[in-house]
Formats: sequence, C-alpha cells, structure tokens
Amino acid sequence: MKTRYIADSILDGITINDELINALYESKELKRLARINHLGIVHFIYPMAKHYRFEHSLGVYELTRRTLKKLNPDVSKTTYRAVLAAGLLHDLGHGPYSHLFELISVKHHEDYSIDIIKNSKTDVYKAFEKFEPDARKQVIQILKGTHPVKWCNQLISSEVDMDRIDYLLRDSTSTGAAYGQIDWRWLIKNARIHNGELVFKEKALTVIESLILGRYHMNIAVYWNPKNVANQILYKSWFERMSFLKKQGKLKSKYRFLEKIFDREPMSVEEFLIVDDSILNSAIRYSMYEEDEIIKHIADMFLRQKMPKTIFGKEEVAFFEKSQDQKLKKQTWDVVDIATDFSSYQKNHKFPSKILTNDGKVFIATEYSSVINSNAVHKNRIKKLGVKIY
Repeated sequence: MKTRYIADSILDGITINDELINALYESKELKRLARINHLGIVHFIYPMAKHYRFEHSLGVYELTRRTLKKLNPDVSKTTYRAVLAAGLLHDLGHGPYSHLFELISVKHHEDYSIDIIKNSKTDVYKAFEKFEPDARKQVIQILKGTHPVKWCNQLISSEVDMDRIDYLLRDSTSTGAAYGQIDWRWLIKNARIHNGELVFKEKALTVIESLILGRYHMNIAVYWNPKNVANQILYKSWFERMSFLKKQGKLKSKYRFLEKIFDREPMSVEEFLIVDDSILNSAIRYSMYEEDEIIKHIADMFLRQKMPKTIFGKEEVAFFEKSQDQKLKKQTWDVVDIATDFSSYQKNHKFPSKILTNDGKVFIATEYSSVINSNAVHKNRIKKLGVKIY
C-alpha cells in the first residue's frame, strides 16, 4: 500500500505502511476515540489538557512500530501485525471521559476493548477478516497479557511499555507538568529481546528511572491531584443522582443512550459504541431542565467546571463524614482515599522492566537502580479527602 504519514508533534510523525493497520485506522470504532478525552476532566484544572484517546492510540502504535523495527524479531508476519494492531487498539473500550467512566461502569475498558474486537459487526473485526484473520486472536492474547511470546505482552503492557511512554509524553506536554518528558528514542535504541523477553541495555537505566519517577510525579501532580479527585467525584455524583432519580421515576426527560448505565447494566457493543463525551455532555445539559434541584446543581457545576468543596485533615474529614446525610452519600458528598505511594512504583507490574548488563546478566530495573530502589517510602501526605457538592 501507499505509505500514510500522519503529522504528530509528540513523536515527529506517525507512519502507516500496512494494509491491516490502515484498515483499523479507518474503522469507526477507532475514530470514536477522537471523541473521548484522554485525561477525563483534568482540563478543569489544567485547561490545555484536551488531547484524545485517538491520538494516544496512534502514538502507542507508532512507538510499537519503531521498537519492532529496531528489534527485528524472528516472528511470523501474523504475530508482527498482531503486536502493531494491539498497540493501536488497546484503548478501544474507553467510555466517556476515559478512566472516569470506570467509576460508574460495571465493565472495565479492557473488557469492552476485547468485546469490540470479537464482534463480527464492527469495522475492526472486518479488517482482520479481510487482511489477517489469525492476528485477531493474538491481539486479544496481548491485551490480556497471555500471549505465549512474552515480549509481545511486554511491549504493550508492562512496567516500561509503549502505552506508558506515550501517555506520559502527551499528558505532560498538554498539562504543562513536565515530569513525564523522557528520552524515548534512547530507550528504543537500547531495547533488546533476550531469552524471549524484552530487556534494555544498562545504558538505558537512566531513562527507565525517569519514566518511573515521572509517572509517580504525574500521579501526585495531575492524576491524583486532590482537585482532580474532587472533580472526578462531581462526575460520579451526576451518574449516582441520575440513577437514583430514574429508580424513583422522577426523570421527566429521556436519556436513551445512558439508561443502562444508570441501571448498572452492561451494554452491548452496539450500545457502548454510541456513547462518547458528546453524548454525555448533551445529557448533562438536558439534566439542567429536570425538576430535581440537586441534579440541576451538579450539572451546572460540571458545565461551569466549578470545583466541589474539599475537606482535608483526618479529624476534619471524620467530622465531615459523620455530619452528612448518609442517604445522599455519593450523590452530594463522598470521602475518598488518596493512597499514591512510591512503593507501588518500585514493584508494580507482573512484567517488570529488565536491565541487560554488559556481561550478559539480567536484573529487574527497580532492584538494580539506586534511584528507584529506596528504602525510604514516601506516602502521599493526603490520606483522605472529603468532597462536598451540594
């Protein structure tokens, strides 16, 4: 096929020169991700953080493509294509505002991703059928982390994988929090396959340290920032209140595409693919015209990006929790544990990053490094956070 080039400011361009990947790129299921904000509602506190799952998926594919080109693995064309496709499709199952959807969904995004790939009515399924039917099964194995070739799993999901590299680069760029800026080119240059697993030469250790520390700092400053956590509760509270009102028969408007979510029921692939940020935003705007004052207040706060009241301190949060109407917990208030802990970034994946030394020995990076293997464990100074919405 004719090579497709896509401009990208993060990776200096994305190249597609495979018919299967091109067909997957054109699929309506992948293009839907252009309507799913990658960082949820982080833009409430970082206004420029408005990139989408679509470009992240392309970025993971491109990093995977470049790494495979460097590794030049001795595998079949089917397996090679499956790894590329897994990088592109790994986030197909994200709902409105990405990870926030999992606060109220009965299924994880990984499960929806696999459902979409297996569904014979989707463009994704048809692309595999046309160009490489046997790759579909391998893609599912990779997304589950069960592919028999270990490095295939590691490239897409491990302690140091193409997914984490890309989202750290994009998230840090869009938010302006520069913790996630790493020398990804040097990491790829020093990637190797050793005894069937992905390893990195010792000279790349500094990049691995930067990635793990950067991910930890991004969690503190961005993902688990107390303000962002409070705003996430605002998102969750809208669904909780709408679910309550629906059960009470007090919704005057119809919310056709969201009713199964309100009822805590899994959606079919067809139903799920309809739902994106635009559908949810429209529903929130409609809810402004409900008779219930609480849902109108929550919707107004969300649309105006108004942060809920936050309560800090062990005694203060305990008093706050006791003084609230327990029947309205999760609807108008909540208490959240914030437990970001550096120890979880030292040993946190079934596929830990590995270092290959000059004498051929292999070590787990977090045990080999003197920077990311510290006995001093820093725990987030905030243990619990009270969030008051109404």
